[in-house]
Amino acid sequence: MSSFILPRVNNGESGVYTLVVAFDGTNNDLFNTPDSENATVVGRLYQDVVDEIRKGSEKASIPVDALSAIYYRGPGCPSWVACPFDSAIGWSTWLSARRAVADVESKITNLDSGVREIRVVVIGFSRGAATSRYFLNLLASKPLVNVWGEALTVRSYALLFDTVATGMANYLDLALPANLEFAYHFVAQNETRKFFGLVVDADDGYENNPLAKLFYFPQRIVTIEVPGAHSDLGDSYKKGAGMAVTQYARMAMARMGLRPNLKNYNCALPENSEQPGCRVLDEGLHDSRGTIDLLLKVPSPYGCFNYREKTVRPSQMSLDDAMSLTLRRYDGIGNFPLDNGNLLRFQWLENYRFISLGGPHPVLYPRISDIGFNAVVVPVGERLKVVLRGVNNDQVYTVPERVLQRVRETSGRSELELNLIKGEPRWIVNGCMPDED
Repeated sequence: MSSFILPRVNNGESGVYTLVVAFDGTNNDLFNTPDSENATVVGRLYQDVVDEIRKGSEKASIPVDALSAIYYRGPGCPSWVACPFDSAIGWSTWLSARRAVADVESKITNLDSGVREIRVVVIGFSRGAATSRYFLNLLASKPLVNVWGEALTVRSYALLFDTVATGMANYLDLALPANLEFAYHFVAQNETRKFFGLVVDADDGYENNPLAKLFYFPQRIVTIEVPGAHSDLGDSYKKGAGMAVTQYARMAMARMGLRPNLKNYNCALPENSEQPGCRVLDEGLHDSRGTIDLLLKVPSPYGCFNYREKTVRPSQMSLDDAMSLTLRRYDGIGNFPLDNGNLLRFQWLENYRFISLGGPHPVLYPRISDIGFNAVVVPVGERLKVVLRGVNNDQVYTVPERVLQRVRETSGRSELELNLIKGEPRWIVNGCMPDED
């Protein structure tokens, strides 16, 4: 579980204009989504903002008079003539970022003369997250001026989902810029494909400033690993664990003033089955490997010997800028008290988790469920069976011998999880699957 303080970006402050810029992932297009898929988390977050803007200031739940949103489809989309090449190399990443800068500059020229500060919020998944980073660096590389030639203050924010820059990593500046106020980066724990190396961040320039030792120091770049493969984080599957990522992202957007607070739906009602928080995780996590990956003997993302290449991009920030940002963030906390939602706590549901203390005859102790059912472990001869007690029926699973053997081999306590991978029950022991080795 992690705790961090979110800045209130869109609060109706005079002289401030907020732009939400959304970049989708490879082959993802909000306006051309196949029937077999859902729009990605990027498309949904963008649509949430647009829906509020269309309500107008009298009916919207958030300030919308100084708020706008722009969406860019991902590389390799069906409408591209050179789709296969763009999908493989991602060359439109460069084009989309530069087009977005031009669109923002054009938007600025039409703003009211009273605007003195621009807040840019990027949302990006996969290569779209790489595009987001490059776009922010382009935007920070030169002054942004209004129609009268006056330089505007630009502050940037980011919601990123598993940054991948296949084909373009050596040609783009992917470090988060110094004018970044806050970034929230979801990364996949279970991705091993060779061409899906992850871009992550180091923020020493900010985190080592003298004010960092104060109580409730507000992090600038928050990276959170979540269970699932790369595509789970995009949440375009009809079912699966990705919906939890979208749910937490929507919570973050609400705290930042970019969408309404989430409603509490009665999930027992059929008409609410697709509402936030009610979609079923019955397909669990996914394995993104394809035929080429299997021929290359890419290891299972859920095995105990998985590996993912990571590139760490240091974010440059001067001491003065770091201290100035820290003080500004503390001032924001004063304006929006913690108990009003500035402190977002991230915690995964723990519905299928168990603890074992090891030994030659392992015993599994279920952890309390958060959403209405619990588990019972029943010894059957030399084996153990787990009964998941649901609202309508019980499900019974046998604990495989290889899982018990892994627990026996582990010194001390083990954390176990019963999850669903492609709809099949699979056991995870201390973060990996013994059956996948």
